[in-house]
Amino acid sequence: DYAKNPPARRTDGLSHARLVDMFADESEKIRVGVHRCKSAEVAKVIKDIIKADGEPGSVVFADDHRIERLEVPQALEKCKKVTSATRWDASAGRDAMVDACNAARYGITFAKGGIAETGTIVQLCDESCGRAISLLPLVHIAIVNAADVKETMGDWLAELDEEGNNLPSQICFISGPSATADIELVRVEGVHGPMFVHYVIVEGRGLHSLA
Repeated sequence: DYAKNPPARRTDGLSHARLVDMFADESEKIRVGVHRCKSAEVAKVIKDIIKADGEPGSVVFADDHRIERLEVPQALEKCKKVTSATRWDASAGRDAMVDACNAARYGITFAKGGIAETGTIVQLCDESCGRAISLLPLVHIAIVNAADVKETMGDWLAELDEEGNNLPSQICFISGPSATADIELVRVEGVHGPMFVHYVIVEGRGLHSLA
């Protein structure tokens, strides 16, 4: 039966390093900008992404201590393309934060993890990171710890199920830029979310000290 003889998966037998490679490869297939780096390079990589985009604009970033410790806010302050940088602040009220995200060109989050098979990120939405950060800005930049890349959606669902009542009210599974082909099967990007998505995949042991 299924329990005794589960179907073979593309990820079966792969080392974790190969899973991260698959995650990067599958992400590029769905038009994600992939940037692999060490923790000490994250701030510069994000600054370079914004500079390469070429358009000035404001940024909203998650209230995540890892983003702070990676010195991303300081890098944003030094980037001439960033007109203003706003940390997500739930105490400011939902409407104020949504308005900031709606006006922002860039949204920066720290993903819960990644799915190798599909190039998908797992994004928790809570008081420190409202879903508007990854949905409303034109450009979404997600930091992903390579250590948190799992094989399949099922593996992540099992992991989340174990957390039980500790989960936030919403979890987003994001697979690249927003896209639809509802009208005459013509692919259009950016209709229901960001038009451009970048994954900053952080490799090495540097992130362990930030947990």
